[in-house]
Amino acid sequence: RSMIQRNMVETITAFHEAVDDLRLQRHQIISDLKLAEFKLLTLFQEYLLLQTFESRDNLLQQKQIKNKTDEKDNSTLMYENRTKLESKTEEIQHWNEKLAALTNEFKTILPDSHPYYDILSKIFRKRVKRNKNTGEEEDEDNNDDDQQSDDENDDEDDDELEEVEDICPPGCDQLIFEKILDLREKKLDTEEVCSDISKSIDELKRTNERLKQREKQISKETQQTEYEVTQFQLQKQAALNQIRVVVPLRLSQLFTFESSGALTGPSNDNIDNRASIESLESKD
Repeated sequence: RSMIQRNMVETITAFHEAVDDLRLQRHQIISDLKLAEFKLLTLFQEYLLLQTFESRDNLLQQKQIKNKTDEKDNSTLMYENRTKLESKTEEIQHWNEKLAALTNEFKTILPDSHPYYDILSKIFRKRVKRNKNTGEEEDEDNNDDDQQSDDENDDEDDDELEEVEDICPPGCDQLIFEKILDLREKKLDTEEVCSDISKSIDELKRTNERLKQREKQISKETQQTEYEVTQFQLQKQAALNQIRVVVPLRLSQLFTFESSGALTGPSNDNIDNRASIESLESKD
C-alpha cells in the first residue's frame, strides 16, 4: 500500500512538473509569436516605404550599369587603338628602313664621282604624279591635294627636278639609267606606303585623344552617379528611421520611481528591498 501511495505521489508530482513545463513553453512560444508579429509588421512597413523609392533606385542602378559598360567598352577601344598604333609605328619604321636601303643602293650604283651624277640624281629624286587607277574623280582630287601639300614642303630645287625629262643623257650607260628609273619607282612606291601609314598613325593618335577625353567624361559621370547613390541611400535611411519599432522589455528592466514621470532613477526603497531579499536568499 505504501509503495502504491508513493507511486501515486510521484506520478502526480511528475504530472504537475510536466504541466508547469508546458506552461512555460506556451508562454515562451506566445512571446516569440508576438515578437514575430511585431517584426513582420515592421518589415511590411519598410516594404511599403521602399516601394516608393523603387523607381528612383532602378534608375540609379541602370546609370551605374551603363557607366561600367561604357568604361569597359572605352578601355577595350583604347587597348585596341594602342595596339594598332604600336603595330603601325613598327610598320613605318620597317618601310623607312627600306627607303634608306634604296637610297644607299642608289649611291652604290651612282657614286658622287660619276660624270652623270647630277642629272641622274635629279631624275631619281623627281616627283612623279601617279594615279592609283581607282576610276573615281574624288580620289584623283585627293591625290592632287596630297601632291600639292607635298610640293609645299619640298626644297627650292623641286621645280628644277620636275622639269627634268626621263631621257637617258647622251653617252650615259642605258643599263644604269634603267636601274635608276627602277629604283625611283620602288622609292615612290615606298613613299606612298609610308605616307598612307603616317596618315593612319595620325588618325589613330586623334582617336586615342578622343578616347582619353571620353574616359575623363565617363569617370566624371561615374563620380556623379556615386554621389547621387550616396545621397539617395541617406534619404532612404532617414525615411526608414521614421518607422516606429517595438522594443520588448523584461520585467527586470522596469523600475518604479518616487514620483510618476520623474526620470530620477529607481527609488531607494525598491533598491533596499531588493538588497534585503537577496541577503535573505543568500542566508537560506
